[in-house]
Amino acid sequence: MGDGSTYTGQIVCSTREGHGKQIWSDGVLYEGQFVNDMRCGFGCLKTKDGAVYTGSFQNDMAHGSGMRTYSNGNEYRGQWVHGEKHGEGSFSWADGRMYEGEFAHGQRHGRGSFKWGDGAWFRGEFQEGKEHGEGLVYDGRGEPISGVWAEGKRVK
Repeated sequence: MGDGSTYTGQIVCSTREGHGKQIWSDGVLYEGQFVNDMRCGFGCLKTKDGAVYTGSFQNDMAHGSGMRTYSNGNEYRGQWVHGEKHGEGSFSWADGRMYEGEFAHGQRHGRGSFKWGDGAWFRGEFQEGKEHGEGLVYDGRGEPISGVWAEGKRVK
């Protein structure tokens, strides 16, 4: 191909169509379905930094259900819309933290549960990645405490 990449797979009318494998000159690799010369359907994308996405694609972007393992060991499993975490999913950090719940435009947003590696947790509302609204927090030492949060801080 003219951009230094290589493609092996099905071609219809000079476009990638069906199952194929493309390796770009920078080391990015995709193997899966192509429709009208774009990643579309089920596939696996490996980036040059070692991140791997396996799942559904639409218009060359993660879209639908899929899992991404980041090069630092973090992992997201869930819904994607136009390349962003969006809908129900879970995100786990390599250090033991974990979030399960709703995402919007790549951030924790809506109802969810966040667990720290030491056993403490927060269950409630999130907005733009932070605790925001009613919730319940447990620090691992006593009883859970209900309250109201604004931009990640307890206000009530």
